[in-house]
Amino acid sequence: MQQLDLFGRPDLGSGLGPSSLQKNAAEFLDHCRNSRRLAIHTTRAYTSALADFTNRIGLDARPGGVSREHLHEYARHLGVERKLK
Repeated sequence: MQQLDLFGRPDLGSGLGPSSLQKNAAEFLDHCRNSRRLAIHTTRAYTSALADFTNRIGLDARPGGVSREHLHEYARHLGVERKLK
């Protein structure tokens, strides 16, 4: 059976399962849903944003490998390509 990443897509990683970044994102989303009991629309928005971010920097990224430049590039993406402020 093929493993799925935290966004329900086939895991295309190394075959070792989700990356640490994906695991951290999944834990954060679980915390938002279960501990913080955030609204479903909020958790959907967070899920979408995290999926977009991990796709932009690469699915195999590790949390310690996310640089300030990754974050700046993603912020530019949101402002220019997605026209968000």
